[in-house]
Amino acid sequence: MEFVNIAQWEENDSVLSKETIIELTNKNIELQQKIDKAIKHIETHQLCYQSQYEEMSGFDNHLLDILRGNDEPKYLGYSDKECINCGRERVEKYSDGTEICEKCNFDQNKKEYV
Repeated sequence: MEFVNIAQWEENDSVLSKETIIELTNKNIELQQKIDKAIKHIETHQLCYQSQYEEMSGFDNHLLDILRGNDEPKYLGYSDKECINCGRERVEKYSDGTEICEKCNFDQNKKEYV
């Protein structure tokens, strides 16, 4: 897809009708909208893949810890999720994939209190 450069037509001393200019402008707008939509789609998937990568990295690190004889999951910080039990936004994330609410100690994956 290429944008039509209306200025280029003027340089060639060509005369465009009003209808042609409107048509070319509409095509440019349509192409820009398609590009914007594609960029948004790519950005959305990048965020999804980044989140999945972070989860898998934590899981991989946990497997390494088990192989080294350390099976205690490591605290990774807070996730960006709300607790499914109490709604608080302080869910702690661990290297084994466990997510536990700081307030009510509810395991988000097993859906039970710990």
